[in-house]
Amino acid sequence: MIRSELVQLVEVITGHVVDPQAGTGLAAALVSAIARPDIVVIDVVDRGGEHDLLGIACASPTSAIVVFTARSDTRSRLRLVSAGARTVVAKGDGSGLRSVLSELALAKAA
Repeated sequence: MIRSELVQLVEVITGHVVDPQAGTGLAAALVSAIARPDIVVIDVVDRGGEHDLLGIACASPTSAIVVFTARSDTRSRLRLVSAGARTVVAKGDGSGLRSVLSELALAKAA
C-alpha cells in the first residue's frame, strides 16, 4: 500500500484529514511534537524503526501509534510495541488496519 492509499484509508475510516504527513521517522517525531495527533500511522521498513517509534512516543505521548509493516513476526511485534506502538498491523492486512483505525477513532471520539 502506498502512502496516498494509506492516507485515503485513514481519512475515510476516521473522518479526519491527514495533515501533516512526514516522509521519515525523524520528521514524524517533529510533526508529532507540534501537531499532537490523536493517531499516528507509521510504516516501519527496517530494524531502525524502533528508534523512530521512541521519538514519536516521546514527542507526543498521548498519540496512539499504529505500525503498518511487513515485519509482523512475534519478535518484531514485541520490539515495536516495546518501543511505543499501540498496535502492529501486517502489510497486506487491510481489514486489520481498517479495524484498528475504526476502533481508535471511536475511542478518541468518546
